[in-house]
Amino acid sequence: MKLGAGLAVGEDERTPDEIRRSLRRLLDHQEYRDRAGEIAAEIASLPTVDHAAELIERLAMPAT
Repeated sequence: MKLGAGLAVGEDERTPDEIRRSLRRLLDHQEYRDRAGEIAAEIASLPTVDHAAELIERLAMPAT
Protein backbone atom coordinates (compact mmCIF):
# COMPACT_ATOMS: atom_id res chain seq x y z
CA MET A 1 0.00 0.00 0.00
CA LYS A 2 1.42 3.38 -0.97
CA LEU A 3 0.65 6.22 1.43
CA GLY A 4 3.17 8.72 0.12
CA ALA A 5 4.92 9.23 3.45
CA GLY A 6 8.00 7.11 2.93
CA LEU A 7 10.09 5.03 0.58
CA ALA A 8 10.72 1.31 0.39
CA VAL A 9 14.24 0.10 -0.25
CA GLY A 10 14.35 -3.43 -1.60
CA GLU A 11 16.28 -6.05 0.31
CA ASP A 12 18.90 -6.37 -2.41
CA GLU A 13 19.21 -2.55 -2.68
CA ARG A 14 20.01 -1.87 1.00
CA THR A 15 23.45 -0.40 0.65
CA PRO A 16 24.69 2.58 2.65
CA ASP A 17 24.63 4.72 -0.51
CA GLU A 18 21.07 3.76 -1.43
CA ILE A 19 19.82 4.32 2.11
CA ARG A 20 21.58 7.70 2.13
CA ARG A 21 19.95 8.64 -1.21
CA SER A 22 16.52 7.58 0.01
CA LEU A 23 16.85 9.53 3.25
CA ARG A 24 18.01 12.60 1.36
CA ARG A 25 15.00 12.31 -0.95
CA LEU A 26 12.63 12.10 2.04
CA LEU A 27 14.24 15.11 3.70
CA ASP A 28 14.41 17.22 0.53
CA HIS A 29 10.80 16.78 -0.63
CA GLN A 30 8.10 18.59 1.34
CA GLU A 31 5.36 16.31 0.03
CA TYR A 32 6.68 13.40 2.14
CA ARG A 33 6.58 15.53 5.30
CA ASP A 34 3.13 16.86 4.41
CA ARG A 35 1.74 13.38 3.86
CA ALA A 36 3.33 12.08 7.07
CA GLY A 37 1.66 14.94 8.93
CA GLU A 38 -1.71 14.11 7.37
CA ILE A 39 -1.36 10.47 8.38
CA ALA A 40 -0.37 11.48 11.92
CA ALA A 41 -3.48 13.66 12.16
CA GLU A 42 -5.66 10.78 10.94
CA ILE A 43 -4.16 8.45 13.54
CA ALA A 44 -4.61 11.05 16.29
CA SER A 45 -8.31 11.34 15.44
CA LEU A 46 -8.96 7.61 15.83
CA PRO A 47 -10.63 6.27 18.97
CA THR A 48 -8.26 5.28 21.74
CA VAL A 49 -7.21 1.76 22.66
CA ASP A 50 -9.25 2.16 25.84
CA HIS A 51 -12.33 2.77 23.72
CA ALA A 52 -11.62 -0.37 21.69
CA ALA A 53 -11.19 -2.40 24.89
CA GLU A 54 -14.51 -1.09 26.19
CA LEU A 55 -16.27 -2.15 23.00
CA ILE A 56 -14.73 -5.62 23.16
CA GLU A 57 -15.77 -5.99 26.81
CA ARG A 58 -19.32 -5.01 25.91
CA LEU A 59 -19.40 -7.56 23.12
CA ALA A 60 -18.16 -10.24 25.49
CA MET A 61 -20.96 -9.61 28.02
CA PRO A 62 -23.91 -11.97 27.84
CA ALA A 63 -27.08 -10.49 26.38
CA THR A 64 -29.74 -9.62 28.94
